[in-house]
Amino acid sequence: MSDLLEVDIRKPAVAGSFYPDSPSELRSLIDSLIQNSRAEPVTEPVLGLVCPHAGYAFSGMVAASAYKQLRGRTYDMVVVISPSHDSSFRGCTTLAKAAYETPLGVIDAAYDEAGHLADICEYVELNWIGHRREHAIEVQLPFLQRMLPKFRLLPVVMGEQSFEVASRLGECLGQIADGKSCLVIASSDLSHYRNYNDAVSIDSRTMEVISAFDALAFEERMVEKKIEACGRGPIIATIIAAKALGAKHIVQLDYMNSGDITGRTACVVGYGAAALY
Repeated sequence: MSDLLEVDIRKPAVAGSFYPDSPSELRSLIDSLIQNSRAEPVTEPVLGLVCPHAGYAFSGMVAASAYKQLRGRTYDMVVVISPSHDSSFRGCTTLAKAAYETPLGVIDAAYDEAGHLADICEYVELNWIGHRREHAIEVQLPFLQRMLPKFRLLPVVMGEQSFEVASRLGECLGQIADGKSCLVIASSDLSHYRNYNDAVSIDSRTMEVISAFDALAFEERMVEKKIEACGRGPIIATIIAAKALGAKHIVQLDYMNSGDITGRTACVVGYGAAALY
């Protein structure tokens, strides 16, 4: 980063709870999760990922299956899109003259692209709303820092996840990333608070619909309540943006739910990972 004195730093909000706050422990944990990931590598250029956003003890193995795909790759810019868990607001927000920090350091920010996105997308504002305490972007960042040698971050929080907002966001992200080496990440968990068997059934349908690579079909199944994902907007925007960048396919990489980790099956949360290439 050229001059940290001129930017506002977004400090970690969930280090020490969702993931370790010790840099050495965090690096070791991520390396172990990547090493033990069950996912097969995608050989084609990866343009998008769908990743869970729970604590690493619960969803870290599934997230690692996505981030394993970045080994040996480089990107000019990474866009991370999340739902808002902490704040209620219309449209989406991104940051100008601000950078995210994790225990692994401060991440270079895509200032120019953030400003361009706010200029061309009527649903995006340059605003801190949704960013200060949101975990769904933050938990993705240490994985990115560990897997990529250098990148600039464009964080987007969606306060509104309608198809109109999400599809327009995806279109505009495709425009600002045109000509750049760009990765777009949808931060989303799957079903919430179902029993284990119901979660597996619903989540398998959700991942099947995601794998169909059809944003409108995904939205329709969500509206019909046939599938569940807390990051429906990020998933839609990522599908549309990745298509604009040249993606042709989606492959499911991994799936687990919290019951697989804790052994408690009465009330679980589902986690899935996919790559767009």
